Amino acid sequence: MKTGWDYEYFAFKKRNLQEQLEKTENIKQRKKIEEDIDLCDYLTTILLFSTGETIDSDITMKQFVEEIYQQDFSYPIPVVEQEKIDEITLSFLKLPKLKIERAITSISATDSIQIVGDFIKDQFHEKHYQLYKDIFMDHSHYVLFDPNTDLSNVVSLDGEMLVRIKKSNDMEMLSSIAHEMGHLYRMSNNSQMIFTNFYREYESFFYEFHLLLWLIQNHIYRKEATNRFLQLFDIVEKVSYMRYCIQNYQLNQIASSKQFTEKINQFHLRRDLHFRKNQDLFDLYITALGMDFQTYFHSFMAVLNHMDDFDRYEQVIKGIKNRNESTIQAKILTKNKNSYQSYVEYRSMLQNLS
Repeated sequence: MKTGWDYEYFAFKKRNLQEQLEKTENIKQRKKIEEDIDLCDYLTTILLFSTGETIDSDITMKQFVEEIYQQDFSYPIPVVEQEKIDEITLSFLKLPKLKIERAITSISATDSIQIVGDFIKDQFHEKHYQLYKDIFMDHSHYVLFDPNTDLSNVVSLDGEMLVRIKKSNDMEMLSSIAHEMGHLYRMSNNSQMIFTNFYREYESFFYEFHLLLWLIQNHIYRKEATNRFLQLFDIVEKVSYMRYCIQNYQLNQIASSKQFTEKINQFHLRRDLHFRKNQDLFDLYITALGMDFQTYFHSFMAVLNHMDDFDRYEQVIKGIKNRNESTIQAKILTKNKNSYQSYVEYRSMLQNLS
């Protein structure tokens, strides 16, 4: 199966959009068309990056990130909620250190697409599979496997959804397909859904977690799926503690590598986070500074607490129409006192399998 974005497709879309623009007088509609024309250029630039070709353009990846993702979907985190996150973060330190084995099994893009399709057909309603088939199989030019990125994401171009997957030929790539499918399903059902920090990743983690469990239960790349799941737990624990340290030990004011070394020694971060090298800690520090962690944290904890509730998932995806309703629903889904216990139980189960 051949996949990949196509230069001719973007050129064709751009010509059509330019023709629409000439015929459109409505200011709001013109602005949307102009944004899609710019997006064609950005996506063409990404395609050039992914193939390693020389770029004769003023458009940079930095501009792409800044301009396409400039909207602020976040909402203020109440102090009491931050205290709850801090409490769970400190509880992470009391858990046994995760043992994650390296799995080097190679999984091709073609096999990954087929496996995720089999999973969706087996676990979800037919409409989920038809959407997946339409994008990943019938219109594979909507999907780009990019070896030169650490980012997997979905963008909408003139009503059509395009997917970019980090090409690593391993379990991370396979699970990323399921993760992005969660975003695609929400976009196809409720493109105007009001976001909070909570919902942006709830929709995608639900898909990804179910895929990994399905692989484990069906003995399909069982070891690789277990290790990938444990890696996601490890990210939550390490980033949450690093962010706790940034907030409480003024790590966001570090001005030099020497000062960073002094701080991590002062607060024993190598010991607490089980790192041997300062460079690995610094990489985590950069990740924690740039990561929208409330999104990750809320979604991760809530999905683990609602793994068997497919009906609730559908309600969340389809039902959010305004910010007030979204905030209320988020409180309902995260209020359960057993969320941390669910986290510990899944963590322990996966560690025993590894």
